[in-house]
Amino acid sequence: MGSVIRVKISQHYTGSVYSGNNPPFWFLVNLSTLPTIEHLKNDLKGKLRLKEDLQYELWLDGCQLPSWESTLVLRENDAIVIRYRSIYVCNTRLKTENLSIQKHVLC
Repeated sequence: MGSVIRVKISQHYTGSVYSGNNPPFWFLVNLSTLPTIEHLKNDLKGKLRLKEDLQYELWLDGCQLPSWESTLVLRENDAIVIRYRSIYVCNTRLKTENLSIQKHVLC
């Protein structure tokens, strides 16, 4: 088994009337099976059951983590922020739910 680190994940909603109320959580990152930030994003997307076309970035210490970057840039106990892009109003109805249970609807 490869090297495994523990990171803290929090979620931030930008450009939205929805502020979100999801507490931060700890997440194990296996650096062998998740070699790039893109792999980490896909793993988070599956575990959080995010809608396939939901757009978001991962940030660390105020800097965006590029998808092509190696996960070796991460260290034990890093605090990663998931920044979701705007959640749009469709037909004058905003549909957002708790991300850990449901998915966002984006236009």
